[in-house]
Amino acid sequence: MKDYAPFGHGNNNPVEYAARIRKAANLSETIKIEEIPDAQFEIMINTIESQEGYIAGEEGWIQTTTVTVTDGSRPIPNEPAQVKLGNKTYEMETDSFGRLPLIAHDEPGKQISISTKNATGEYQKVYQAEMAESSKLILLVKNFIQFSANARVHDPKITPLPDIRKPQKYVIQPKDTLSKIAKSFNVDMNDLAKKNNIADINKIYPGETLIIYGEKQPENKPEQYTVKKGDSLYKIAREKGTSIEKIAQDNNISDINRLDIGQILVISSSSAPAKAPVKTESKKQEDNNEDNNKEKSQANKKNESKGKDINLKSENNNPANTVPIDQKRAPWMEYAINEAKKWAGKDETIINETINYHKEVNVGLKTIVGDNNPWCASFVNYCFQCADYPISSPPSRASSFIDNSNFKKIDRPVYGCLIIWEKPSGSGHVGFIYGKDKVSNDMIILGGNQNDSINFRLKSSFKMPFKGYYAPDTYDISKEPDLSIMEIDELIRDFNMGNVQDSNNIRTR
Repeated sequence: MKDYAPFGHGNNNPVEYAARIRKAANLSETIKIEEIPDAQFEIMINTIESQEGYIAGEEGWIQTTTVTVTDGSRPIPNEPAQVKLGNKTYEMETDSFGRLPLIAHDEPGKQISISTKNATGEYQKVYQAEMAESSKLILLVKNFIQFSANARVHDPKITPLPDIRKPQKYVIQPKDTLSKIAKSFNVDMNDLAKKNNIADINKIYPGETLIIYGEKQPENKPEQYTVKKGDSLYKIAREKGTSIEKIAQDNNISDINRLDIGQILVISSSSAPAKAPVKTESKKQEDNNEDNNKEKSQANKKNESKGKDINLKSENNNPANTVPIDQKRAPWMEYAINEAKKWAGKDETIINETINYHKEVNVGLKTIVGDNNPWCASFVNYCFQCADYPISSPPSRASSFIDNSNFKKIDRPVYGCLIIWEKPSGSGHVGFIYGKDKVSNDMIILGGNQNDSINFRLKSSFKMPFKGYYAPDTYDISKEPDLSIMEIDELIRDFNMGNVQDSNNIRTR
């Protein structure tokens, strides 16, 4: 208003004039003409008419210049600009649509120039013209920065960049081959074998883990772990495939219920026995752990069973094969195989010095050693628990899976699911289905408390009534293929489990 009705021009008082119009039409001080609703706009016009003295039939059109600032593809909002009309310069800014305020052609022939800021923040003239007798629409395309470079020759010799992809763990699935895995991740098969200490590329087994885009460390090399908020020794031991007692021993922890955020722990998979007893969790805390695990498992399993895929790309950005990362087949088998390899050839007296599977699943038995402490079911439940699946109750009984709502009976054997035997007395045995023996065509069972150790045995080795096959209730077996074929004698040798299996020499409790 001060620009179009300045002080000193007759009786003009632009401040009072603007205030009168705003009050009459109930307008804010910052509102723009194009933003005024029709009803308020009409009030504003009537107020101006009463002030100026409007005579019908003497109105006329005013030509304007409309300026929009863009980056070439979309408008630039809030862009400052300097607009020079004749010898006066006005500071303006684009609205949310990239438009500057309308420039009225009050004097045809008057010079108009527009400047915007360049990359250094200085105003630079981008448009200049004379006010015309007709309206104009101006689109200003602003180039903020220009880049230029010499083109290089085609097909130059390029030094290969080092592989900086983040190492990740892959759990071998049934029917996998090393060649198939290498192709899926776009890595060299022989290099993958070398970095994972695989002597025979034709011998890999389901449940074993590989390190992709990295190098597998020796089995017993300790690692450092930094305690985070929400951690407990129970949780850390479960994730790292070791025991609470072992971590406590290696880190001189006398009270396993106390950890400090930021504390550095040394985690080792060594099977060395604990040197001294440590304070254990109270029964109440153990019960809380069990309840929390059940709630977490039940909440997550239905979503997990749907599965997700990750689309990997090769180094030339071409799609590689799709690799399943969430819904691994029988995820608990990773932990079962880890325990089998860790304790290969060791009997329960050695195992018990480091881990008591009863205690890990909150059973009150103080040892896994002896005829009164069968531990096949506690071992199985320990593996389920490590994979965040629900466990049976009571966890130490083989028959506890049969009528438990967390498990279902299935009509055929599939990898990683349970096989259960039960005697008339109520005792029995439970193990994991692993594969089928190439020689005998018999089923291979991985379990604990089989001749007082963790090992592979044939189904025919167990001389007691067969009860059936079972799986976690939330685990989908509908698309599971037939069992993988392998030789049990080779399996036992490759896992360093001692003598090959003797079908007539199996003892459970």
